[in-house]
Amino acid sequence: MSQLNSGSSMVRERRSSRRYVPRRRGAILVAAIVLLLIITLVTAAIVRRTLLAQRQLRAHQRQLQVLFLVDAGEELALRRIAASPEYPGETWRARPAGATDSAAVTIRVESVPEAPSRRRLVVEAAFPENSEFRAFLRRERTLPAPAPGDSS
Repeated sequence: MSQLNSGSSMVRERRSSRRYVPRRRGAILVAAIVLLLIITLVTAAIVRRTLLAQRQLRAHQRQLQVLFLVDAGEELALRRIAASPEYPGETWRARPAGATDSAAVTIRVESVPEAPSRRRLVVEAAFPENSEFRAFLRRERTLPAPAPGDSS
């Protein structure tokens, strides 16, 4: 009988150990799902940060482009004024190298009401010209009165 009891207790032990297997598998499955959720959240945060950095880089590129355009417009205006003191200004459009959109530069030479002998140079640049994400820069500069008889 002792042999019979010892044999049945072994059967019980085996059966009881099998009962815990599904619970372990369930715990492993939950741990795997939680781990995948964490990996997904970290990946989403990295992608979001990368997209934000890309948008900031594009905004900075547009700001630099309008700065260069205003510099070029101012230089052009000063040369035209030196050649013809009555130069009124102009508007021109350009497509910067590598860009798909165009930029607009407006140059105006205005009289200064407080000092009629002086003129104000206004240069404005926008890039891209027709976009909600455009960069815009305006620079004003008061020009000295031309010397009498000075046409250059």
